[in-house]
Amino acid sequence: MSIKQKHNSEKQFSLLLLLNVNSCHSNKFIKYFSKNDSIKNFHVFTVDPTSFNYESDNVTIISCVNFFPRMKFLGKLIFYFSALLKLRKLIRTHNFDVVHAHFATTYGLLGALASPYNFILSLWGSDIFVFPKKSLLWKLILKFNLSRAKRILSTSHAMKKECKKYTSKEIEVTPFGIDTEKFKPFPPRNPIFDSEPIVIGCVKMLEIVAGVDILIHAFNLLLKNTPDTENYKLLIVGGGSQYINLTELVLSLNIEKHVHFTGFIEPEDIPNYHNMMTIEAYPSRHESFGISILEAMSCGKPVIVSGVEGLPEIIDAYISGIIVYKLTKERLYEKILELVQNTDLKLSLSKKARIHVENKYEYNKSMSLFIEIYEAYKASSKKNNSYT
Repeated sequence: MSIKQKHNSEKQFSLLLLLNVNSCHSNKFIKYFSKNDSIKNFHVFTVDPTSFNYESDNVTIISCVNFFPRMKFLGKLIFYFSALLKLRKLIRTHNFDVVHAHFATTYGLLGALASPYNFILSLWGSDIFVFPKKSLLWKLILKFNLSRAKRILSTSHAMKKECKKYTSKEIEVTPFGIDTEKFKPFPPRNPIFDSEPIVIGCVKMLEIVAGVDILIHAFNLLLKNTPDTENYKLLIVGGGSQYINLTELVLSLNIEKHVHFTGFIEPEDIPNYHNMMTIEAYPSRHESFGISILEAMSCGKPVIVSGVEGLPEIIDAYISGIIVYKLTKERLYEKILELVQNTDLKLSLSKKARIHVENKYEYNKSMSLFIEIYEAYKASSKKNNSYT
């Protein structure tokens, strides 16, 4: 082996991710790391059945199956205990250089129990903003997981600040990145609407926290208060637990001919749907970061967002987007109408939104930050082990 080959070999590391493989964010992590030369042995451990195909990628997916789905509490207890045993065996077998758990509660707990004081923990949002407020038990579990993590990562400064309520440890901010070559302006393929209407919309999981109901009510106000209503459409992209409730809301407002729901779509189709829209609105009730918003901005779309938690971090008000604090359906309607009527503002926001993402949230720059963290983590662990 040459000196160069030996040097490259020493820089390589083995990696184990603990995460929900069904998330489109997880999909990006897996795809990137499976192609990175720094990683020599890449495994993913999940307790969620995967809906993505990773067969062609250089990764081994280890999943656990719940054989007692109808036994709620006891079944879950047996399931997670068996998953923990399986995870411990996997870690002993491969002796991974880096173990990285994503989501501070479920996967964080597995990491804390299977690889105590020797794993990286990433915060995602609801694990910090929602779960510890559910009960004292959830709060104690979160504190326990954080105490066992060697390094803690957060996608936003707002989430870092919230996490400081539960730990005194240092927290590093590692924002998600956007593939600006994939998410870019282009004429949409197979457009849903025949003419060229003004399309208001969003790409979001349809959950209560997303505030899509607020968007529907604001769109209804737009139809009621502006002429030429046939020219306005609302495009709601994504699925979720609120899908039926939201479709029923549209029917109750009698605006169904103006509204189109796509349901669940494949991740590779998301840029195409962004490019079908004229204006995108995200009236989130809670949002730690806002990846869909950055994807929309990368596609050159003017965005309107609520001023909650991490969203003001990713937008410069009236430069790369519009932020609405104390958002209501009336205030959202007013901002949508402002963009509809002010073409110069709309074009300015579109152009600067794209530049903003390219400068601050480019995918490869963001992902390379994780590689740097992993390499430093491995070097630190190797140094510490040399003294034991």
